[in-house]
Amino acid sequence: MNTPVVAITGIDATDNPHPGVAVARALRAAPGFRGRLVGLAFEPLATGAWAESPFDEVFLVPPPSASPEAILERLRAVHRERPLDALIPALDSEVAVYARMAHDLSRMGIGLAVAPEGSVKARNKPLLPALCERAGIPAPRTMSLTDPRSLDAAADRLGWPLVLKGPLADARMARENREARTHFHDLVGRWGYPILAQEHVRGEEFDVAALAGRGGSCLGTVSIHKLALSGKGKGCAAVTVRDPLLEGRARTVLGALRWFGPCELEFMREETSGEYVLIEVNARWPAWIHLAAACGRNLPVLGLRLALGEEVAPLPPAEPGVAFVRGSREEVHPVEELLALVARGRTGERPGSEARRPHHTRTICPAAERVTA
Repeated sequence: MNTPVVAITGIDATDNPHPGVAVARALRAAPGFRGRLVGLAFEPLATGAWAESPFDEVFLVPPPSASPEAILERLRAVHRERPLDALIPALDSEVAVYARMAHDLSRMGIGLAVAPEGSVKARNKPLLPALCERAGIPAPRTMSLTDPRSLDAAADRLGWPLVLKGPLADARMARENREARTHFHDLVGRWGYPILAQEHVRGEEFDVAALAGRGGSCLGTVSIHKLALSGKGKGCAAVTVRDPLLEGRARTVLGALRWFGPCELEFMREETSGEYVLIEVNARWPAWIHLAAACGRNLPVLGLRLALGEEVAPLPPAEPGVAFVRGSREEVHPVEELLALVARGRTGERPGSEARRPHHTRTICPAAERVTA
């Protein structure tokens, strides 16, 4: 596995960073890894295309909203120019698309480690209560809304505050009716219907990054307690924890879904009962996954080995007490570099790419993670 060519999507790295840059950093941090990392960007201004990151080159590809045929055609063109050994989709909206294309990519010699399409659909936000009922774990009460007039009924049933979620991503807290209606219309404009109204669970937020083998067997976990949230509700500081109950909940969900590949499970520890309530299942690595490499449980490397068809032995859970803090910074570059990406659909060869070392490239404005023990 020392020299694979690996394509990674989801490389925007703003205040709500996609996971791709963190996945790439984790792979590059693995001892002995000398592979080539290819970023797949949806548009030239994706900050990960310019970030201080491990990508050797970046290609433009259609967004997940494009047809599978258009995405596959572009991947064939990329593959002809830079033969790929594996591809890691880093966004929830892509995973079902790539699951459908897995056979075509396999015929091209490109390995994937993504869950079957049925498993991906079973963890969708509207189906979360049914999943939790099958798994025997708590879930917040949830209503599916297709009309803003339904907000009154949702508030009567679920109480204030409400958590409103788009069908694919995005979550907003609403404390009264006017705020709820504003969030409802904004979410519909961004994500379409249905909008999920979810009971607000009061407590502390915990996340588990997990890797599953075939049939939902758990190959490794890294669990965190979120210490601070950004204005968009994303974790910008957290510390690793070790809790058998939390990790047991995650393993139960993986088994119930018969998952395969990366996964992030989001829990709230309810403030009065101490019970872990599952609030979301994401079908990809979290944006903080570089922390897994920093605490000695490099799950992205194991996930890459799965994609390459290698045998993977389970890891024990991560040790507690390793923290990250996310920040941002800006650097300036000649506009000619951006224009070249627009015109050619790819960046040029980057200095030293044949003897690649971490973090030698340039930065526009990435979200960076500082990790401490």
